[in-house]
Amino acid sequence: MTTQIVSTQNQAVSHSPRTFKLSSALLDKMEALYQKLIGYQPQSASEIILYALLAHSGKKINVPKAQEQHFLRIPDSAERLDIHPISVRIPDTLYADLKETATQHKITIQEAVTLIMIDLLTQDSLPRHVLRIPGSKRDKRMLDAITEALDKRHYDTSIEPCGGALEIHLNFKAADTEIVCDIDPDKIDLYKVLQAHHKTFVKRALALQIDSATFSMMKESEPTNNIDKAVRFFYLNLNSARNTGETFDGITLRTYWNAIAATYALHARLQNTQIHKRDIFKTLSNRNLPDGRTLLLVDPPYLKTKAYRQNLTSNDHSSLATRLLNLCRKETFDLVYFCRITDGHDKNDPEQQALKLRNDIIMKGRIDDLYYNHGLFFKDIPLDRGIIERIITSFYFTGSTPYGREV
Repeated sequence: MTTQIVSTQNQAVSHSPRTFKLSSALLDKMEALYQKLIGYQPQSASEIILYALLAHSGKKINVPKAQEQHFLRIPDSAERLDIHPISVRIPDTLYADLKETATQHKITIQEAVTLIMIDLLTQDSLPRHVLRIPGSKRDKRMLDAITEALDKRHYDTSIEPCGGALEIHLNFKAADTEIVCDIDPDKIDLYKVLQAHHKTFVKRALALQIDSATFSMMKESEPTNNIDKAVRFFYLNLNSARNTGETFDGITLRTYWNAIAATYALHARLQNTQIHKRDIFKTLSNRNLPDGRTLLLVDPPYLKTKAYRQNLTSNDHSSLATRLLNLCRKETFDLVYFCRITDGHDKNDPEQQALKLRNDIIMKGRIDDLYYNHGLFFKDIPLDRGIIERIITSFYFTGSTPYGREV
């Protein structure tokens, strides 16, 4: 029987129970894959199947030759005796997408599900991007550079004062106690819901269409509970122009399903994380800093960018630099700081320094100058479209260079 998942917005996508027959061995392999790549422990076989369909959505499946298909469906005789019917409640639109894929390749829906799982088993990554936020550290070149910087380093506590999309937190663990903060209440509410109410969040997020009418309804809604608030923010962020939540610019339904799949990894990663709504200066105040060796992972908003809840002025960046440099002088604190270089210059060239001084009132992309000649280290990571991301650290790591003179 077809049912409706009812959301607080009174508009929902139809869901129906579907039955798939799969071997225990294949399900065990999928469970091991989730644990390895995203750290997630599925709660049931039906959840394994739902996640696989969401994560693989939009990708092509590799259909073997006809004479080989039966070996891939049920790999060996022992597994043929261990096939179980599993009921999964999935959106009818997702099932229709699966049916279309099966028809296109002239295979059964059952075979399509099996081949989707086999395809996932050959991959080395699963969806991990939950939000669309400027500056997210999701580029592989950035992730590789951060890996080099944090190699074999471990602390009592790590603190991210500007959590953003949590790309750094999702991909790296460098401390026993982890604290993420952000001034944006929408992000904090979302992360707390993903931490504690993930299953309900997924159910409600899957209940939404991707169209302008649903977008307008979500934008105008005023949910009163945290779960519906989180679903609203998640939906509007993904489906709006410049991710502002104002104007509809919808992603494809398959991309939306991928984003829902990505929440599984974040849910797993947040289980032992402290999450706080605080601005960057309150986070770095003495009363909120712990004892013991502490790593500060600081990725502040770009200057004069309107995409953030807290936009830092030039004076704010100067105050932040003063605070971070003072903390770095203490033996218990280490710093990893990120900034974007949009107007590079030679700090030792008098003419360029004179030009810099004339532009100091708006900084002109030279926030990094605040950290020069303080005994730090840096590494530049060239990205696309001429963008350069600079990592500044209080310690040497392979590939880094002294950032000015030593103190």
